[in-house]
Amino acid sequence: MQFIFSPEVQAGLASGLYEEVVTKTGVPLGRIRDAVTGHFVKGAPVGILNDLGVPLQPFIVPSGFPGQNSADLMPMFNDLSKSVSLLQTTTTILGLGTAATVALSAVNLWQTIKLRQDIATLRTEVRDGFIDIKESLKLHNAELIEHINQVAIDVEFQQHRTILSRAYSKFATGIQQLQLAVLIQDQQQRNREITSIRSLIVQALADYENSQIMIGISAPAYLRRRECVWSIEQALIMTYQLQGEFTAVVQYLSQLRQKIYEDLYKAIELIQTHPELDFLFPEIYKIYYHDLPALEIWLNHTEWQQTLEAHSQNQLAAVDSTNLIISGNDAQISMSEVEFYQKVQATSHFHALKDHLKLLVLPELRRQYQAEIVREAANQGWTAITMESLKSSSPLAIANLYHYFQGLTLQQVT
Repeated sequence: MQFIFSPEVQAGLASGLYEEVVTKTGVPLGRIRDAVTGHFVKGAPVGILNDLGVPLQPFIVPSGFPGQNSADLMPMFNDLSKSVSLLQTTTTILGLGTAATVALSAVNLWQTIKLRQDIATLRTEVRDGFIDIKESLKLHNAELIEHINQVAIDVEFQQHRTILSRAYSKFATGIQQLQLAVLIQDQQQRNREITSIRSLIVQALADYENSQIMIGISAPAYLRRRECVWSIEQALIMTYQLQGEFTAVVQYLSQLRQKIYEDLYKAIELIQTHPELDFLFPEIYKIYYHDLPALEIWLNHTEWQQTLEAHSQNQLAAVDSTNLIISGNDAQISMSEVEFYQKVQATSHFHALKDHLKLLVLPELRRQYQAEIVREAANQGWTAITMESLKSSSPLAIANLYHYFQGLTLQQVT
């Protein structure tokens, strides 16, 4: 990742007046020091480029990562609360089983981002954790309206909705109580209140994690449910951040990152149809290249902050009192992942694209795939393809090669 600063700061970095703060392993942290005195300099990044060289624009993670400033944190708590209500509202279209193509198109990545913009503009009311999706979408599509009506009367989905409504009520109540708790001046009483509120949010999380409402659901519905879980867990992490419990923040962030990888792999495994792949590929791509790096920034910064002595922490707070902004607003979000998917569809088939996603989120699979490619290539007399020569190949290239040789083997057998 690369942090982008204002022209003045960039000029200072280029001239050697300033230097960018990095971890012991050389990972940039988005903070600037005076090259001579080592003192922190005001100049938060104005943007971040991810490993694809495009602006970091998370889908699930808020547009900044938190410090301990409660005034900056509360809007982020509220953003997470709204995100959960929107994400679970989309399940009223997706339902539990395989959704119709028209339903998947209505709440795919791009449509959900647009819906988030529209809801923010319309100030739509949230009832029992759900938004009036028909009103928000301004539906005129008879087929989609009929699909939503069918989902609504599904008895099993109604049971799921009841559980999620109850869980969201606890979560939203916790967020509301936090707004009062952060105003308490006595530090010990403030921490006791936050700890009590965290217990309520944990109860909400337990309902969202209920394994019974995960049985038999489709890949898109599964991912949206897990996205709700990730948002709630971020809120829990921020309660520790409010209390200055950096060790807990680091451990919880590491656990959340691992959970996201595992959930993404499970979602990929559940994909059975082309429409499901069309729905999930861009979304998983955005989560992998935008949300996970955003969590990584938060984790790296918190680990680094733990190493600072008290006077350095005070100095940092004096010059940089606001949270680090990760991205701009939704209206500026590009859809490079959608464009990428449209491009690779022309050169890859269903199973190769699905395996490409698997190789992204579970890199240890790569060696297994490479070994199979090398073995099959040797059988064809293509000795130039070796484990070494495949090292620099992209996950998509590995997936395509793997299925190419699988196809050759199948042809020879038949």
